[in-house]
Amino acid sequence: MLVVLILLALFGSRLLLKRAINQIVKKFRELKALDAASARTTAELDIHGRGLIDFRLFKDYTPTAMDLLIKGEIIQKADDERYFLSEEKLEKATPKK
Repeated sequence: MLVVLILLALFGSRLLLKRAINQIVKKFRELKALDAASARTTAELDIHGRGLIDFRLFKDYTPTAMDLLIKGEIIQKADDERYFLSEEKLEKATPKK
């Protein structure tokens, strides 16, 4: 029974992380933050971690997803605290079906 719960937790967290990545990419596209000139802050994109009082039933995977996208150079830093989506890097990182 414990093994089933662990597998369920792993599968669920992977699904939530994938969902957070897709939501971040969607926000960048909606605001057309696709190059250094059109880069946006995380506040403008409404991408931020949880506050001290914020309570959710499930963990917020947005900060983890953002970190992964930055490390993969899919989200790139323009200057200071502004970021943009590199469609080219995203296309290269996306597995072909």
